[in-house]
Amino acid sequence: MGGIMKEEFALVQRMRGVQTLLASADVDKVVTTANMKNGAYTIAAQPGVPSRISVSQTAGDTADTPGIVTVVGTNDLDQDISEVITPEAGTVVYGELYFKTVTSATGSGWAIDEAEATNDTITIGVSVDSEIILRGRSITLINVSGNFHINPLALPVADATSLKLSAGQSIDLCVRDTLRLISDGSAATFQFIVWEG
Repeated sequence: MGGIMKEEFALVQRMRGVQTLLASADVDKVVTTANMKNGAYTIAAQPGVPSRISVSQTAGDTADTPGIVTVVGTNDLDQDISEVITPEAGTVVYGELYFKTVTSATGSGWAIDEAEATNDTITIGVSVDSEIILRGRSITLINVSGNFHINPLALPVADATSLKLSAGQSIDLCVRDTLRLISDGSAATFQFIVWEG
């Protein structure tokens, strides 16, 4: 007779219920249109999923000296992070870090254009892509609705260079560092389980 079989189950490190990827970037989700200043901006809303932060500066007749915007918050693992973003008039400038929450966004080094004497305006938003931090752990990723693309090595794009998951599909992966996701424009929804070990 054979020995008794022992079943082993992987432990869950973390899991997230249904989350929605944006269909397109939202340039004023975090801070709606406000005059540029040296000081804290009012946070209007949080990223729906961990996202890169964007800063957009709209100039009047002449651009102000933009200074910098320091963004403070947390990442996908609820660890404290901060990033400095330098606005550029007429351009959407993205940071590199993915923020799950934004605690504060503070301008410094800004100077008004003396000839015009009118504040430029600013919005702070979120990117269309998202990130799940894995650091060698396995993930079960489930597409609930819509279509999205994933890439563990680079910023994903919605084309054949990234792996596409359609509604109802799931995939198990072990990822060295981070897994990045992007909707194909369908505002896809997903959920995931990250396994210990």
